[in-house]
Amino acid sequence: MSSNKTSVAVGVSVAIQMFYHLYQGMLSSMVFLMPMFLAFSLYYVRRRRVTPVIVAHLFFDLVGLVQYSK
Repeated sequence: MSSNKTSVAVGVSVAIQMFYHLYQGMLSSMVFLMPMFLAFSLYYVRRRRVTPVIVAHLFFDLVGLVQYSK
């Protein structure tokens, strides 16, 4: 994939992820999530492995669940 197409794909991926996380409330939470979405997208582009991304997402979800259940 060319560099320009890769940049567009990463940008679209980050935008879509930010959009479907709107349920979490304020736009400020999306600003904090954007670096994580960018890291996940760039990891996938470089390694072409989605399993570590899924596991990392699960880890962050579990941390949030434990943190907010107290």
